[in-house]
Amino acid sequence: RISARAKEQNVSIVASTDMTATHVIKGYFSVLGEGSNTTVIYVFDILDPSGNRLHRIQGQESVTGSNAADPWAAVPGTTLEAIADKAMAEFAVWQRGGQA
Repeated sequence: RISARAKEQNVSIVASTDMTATHVIKGYFSVLGEGSNTTVIYVFDILDPSGNRLHRIQGQESVTGSNAADPWAAVPGTTLEAIADKAMAEFAVWQRGGQA
Protein backbone atom coordinates (compact mmCIF):
# COMPACT_ATOMS: atom_id res chain seq x y z
CA ARG A 1 0.00 0.00 0.00
CA ILE A 2 2.85 2.38 0.79
CA SER A 3 4.29 1.80 -2.69
CA ALA A 4 0.98 2.67 -4.32
CA ARG A 5 0.58 5.84 -2.25
CA ALA A 6 4.19 6.85 -2.89
CA LYS A 7 3.61 6.60 -6.62
CA GLU A 8 0.51 8.81 -6.33
CA GLN A 9 2.59 11.39 -4.43
CA ASN A 10 5.43 11.22 -7.00
CA VAL A 11 7.77 9.78 -4.37
CA SER A 12 10.27 7.19 -5.61
CA ILE A 13 10.92 4.19 -3.38
CA VAL A 14 14.24 2.40 -3.66
CA ALA A 15 16.01 -0.16 -1.49
CA SER A 16 17.72 1.34 1.57
CA THR A 17 21.01 0.06 0.15
CA ASP A 18 20.52 2.09 -3.04
CA MET A 19 23.10 4.86 -2.97
CA THR A 20 20.70 7.26 -4.71
CA ALA A 21 18.29 7.21 -1.74
CA THR A 22 17.81 10.65 -0.21
CA HIS A 23 15.87 9.35 2.78
CA VAL A 24 15.49 6.07 4.65
CA ILE A 25 12.17 5.29 6.32
CA LYS A 26 12.07 2.87 9.23
CA GLY A 27 8.71 1.77 10.57
CA TYR A 28 7.76 0.38 13.96
CA PHE A 29 4.42 -1.04 15.06
CA SER A 30 2.94 -2.12 18.39
CA VAL A 31 -0.49 -3.53 19.03
CA LEU A 32 -2.37 -3.40 22.32
CA GLY A 33 -5.54 -5.22 23.27
CA GLU A 34 -7.62 -2.96 25.51
CA GLY A 35 -10.82 -4.61 26.67
CA SER A 36 -13.02 -4.97 23.60
CA ASN A 37 -10.77 -2.79 21.42
CA THR A 38 -7.36 -3.14 19.83
CA THR A 39 -5.00 -0.24 19.18
CA VAL A 40 -2.19 -0.16 16.63
CA ILE A 41 0.55 2.33 17.47
CA TYR A 42 2.87 3.26 14.63
CA VAL A 43 6.06 5.25 14.22
CA PHE A 44 7.92 5.98 11.00
CA ASP A 45 11.34 7.61 11.37
CA ILE A 46 12.62 9.51 8.35
CA LEU A 47 16.42 9.34 8.28
CA ASP A 48 19.09 10.82 6.06
CA PRO A 49 21.43 8.30 4.38
CA SER A 50 23.83 8.60 7.35
CA GLY A 51 21.12 7.51 9.77
CA ASN A 52 20.31 10.88 11.35
CA ARG A 53 16.63 11.26 12.15
CA LEU A 54 15.09 14.17 10.27
CA HIS A 55 11.40 13.68 10.97
CA ARG A 56 9.02 11.36 12.79
CA ILE A 57 5.52 10.33 11.75
CA GLN A 58 3.51 8.73 14.51
CA GLY A 59 -0.02 7.94 15.47
CA GLN A 60 -2.47 5.26 16.43
CA GLU A 61 -5.55 3.58 15.08
CA SER A 62 -8.14 1.80 17.21
CA VAL A 63 -10.42 -0.96 16.04
CA THR A 64 -13.36 -2.65 17.68
CA GLY A 65 -12.60 -6.22 18.61
CA SER A 66 -9.84 -7.98 20.43
CA ASN A 67 -8.00 -11.26 20.55
CA ALA A 68 -6.13 -11.80 23.82
CA ALA A 69 -4.00 -14.61 22.41
CA ASP A 70 -2.94 -12.64 19.31
CA PRO A 71 -3.92 -8.95 19.24
CA TRP A 72 -2.73 -8.66 15.61
CA ALA A 73 -5.51 -11.08 14.61
CA ALA A 74 -8.05 -8.39 15.53
CA VAL A 75 -6.49 -5.82 13.17
CA PRO A 76 -8.09 -5.80 9.72
CA GLY A 77 -6.05 -5.07 6.63
CA THR A 78 -8.04 -1.88 6.09
CA THR A 79 -6.56 -0.46 9.29
CA LEU A 80 -3.02 -1.09 8.07
CA GLU A 81 -3.94 0.44 4.71
CA ALA A 82 -5.24 3.55 6.49
CA ILE A 83 -1.96 3.82 8.39
CA ALA A 84 0.01 3.52 5.15
CA ASP A 85 -2.17 6.19 3.53
CA LYS A 86 -1.69 8.64 6.41
CA ALA A 87 2.03 8.01 6.72
CA MET A 88 2.73 8.44 3.02
CA ALA A 89 0.61 11.60 2.80
CA GLU A 90 2.44 13.10 5.77
CA PHE A 91 5.82 12.14 4.34
CA ALA A 92 4.97 13.77 0.99
CA VAL A 93 3.88 17.00 2.72
CA TRP A 94 7.03 17.04 4.88
CA GLN A 95 9.28 16.28 1.90
CA ARG A 96 7.82 19.23 0.01
CA GLY A 97 8.56 21.52 2.94
CA GLY A 98 5.06 21.67 4.37
CA GLN A 99 4.03 21.44 7.99
CA ALA A 100 3.31 17.81 8.77
